[in-house]
Formats: sequence, structure tokens, C-alpha cells
Amino acid sequence: MANFVKVGGGSISYVNYKETQAGQVLVEGVYLTSRRAGKFDSLQHHFRKETGDTVVLPSSGILNNLVENHLSKGDKVRVVYKGKVKLKRGKFAGTEAHDFDVLKDADYVNTTPAGSDEYDEEDVAPQTTSSFEEDEEAEPTPALRKLVQSEPEEAPKKLSGQDILAKYRKKA
Repeated sequence: MANFVKVGGGSISYVNYKETQAGQVLVEGVYLTSRRAGKFDSLQHHFRKETGDTVVLPSSGILNNLVENHLSKGDKVRVVYKGKVKLKRGKFAGTEAHDFDVLKDADYVNTTPAGSDEYDEEDVAPQTTSSFEEDEEAEPTPALRKLVQSEPEEAPKKLSGQDILAKYRKKA
């Protein structure tokens, strides 16, 4: 007789750093994957808690660096929000950035093969999009396709709405 076990079905939560406190544990669980999603195509880091729930942490420069350079899919980790720090070097010197501690469980044995996509589709939160974002699978209109193919890339110019309409009508 088969032994069926429920898979997936856990809740998905998205962390908002504005609603967190310094020292707060954002997630404790297994690192699943990072992928680009959302309106700005920014990284989202996906983790699975022991309860089966998925926690998604949004992109942040310091967190992105820690995840990219120190984690592998399947690592058991704890991510702690440390608050904001003022950056001292680089092109963003003087600005504030979210800071994190990412701790790996040294005793945990990661059984996920390196480079595995084991978690990518079924265990990861669905990609989110803004309601203002265009449908990625929508086919562009012939006029838009013609415009994109014919215009060289250049810095955007500030035009009035009527100027833009006239320009695109002329090209279409």
C-alpha cells in the first residue's frame, strides 16, 4: 500500500524591512533559492521553515552579497535583521542600508546536490508582480514593436503627453 505524504501547502510570507526591529530573526530554515521577480526585477530570497511555510526576503545589497557568496541551496540558516547602517565606502557612501547576520547551522548536513534546481519551481513562492506592471507574456502591438526596433537607445527626454502621442503616431 502507498504511503502518501502531503507536499507544499504551507503559507507564503513576504518580509517588509520597514516593519522589522533590529535583532529580529527574520527566518530560520532551509535556503531554497534566489530569483528575480516583481516590478523592478529585483532578487527575492526564498527560505523554507520547519513548519513548511515559505518566507521571502526582498533584495538588499548586504543580504544579496551574503546569500550569493556564502549560501548554497539546502543550507540551514538563520537570518537576523540588524537594522540600518550608514555605508562608509563605495558609490553609496553616506547612505543607509539594511544590515543582516546570516548564520549557517554547522551541524546540518546539506543533502541538496550543488547546482541543483530541486526547489526552484514547486517549493518556491510564485513570482509577484505589481498591478501596474504589464503582462510579461502579452504580445507587443505592431506599432510598439516597430518603434522599439527602429529607435536607437538614448537617454530619455522629458516630453509632454501630447509630444509623446504625436511622436508615436508619426512612427506607427
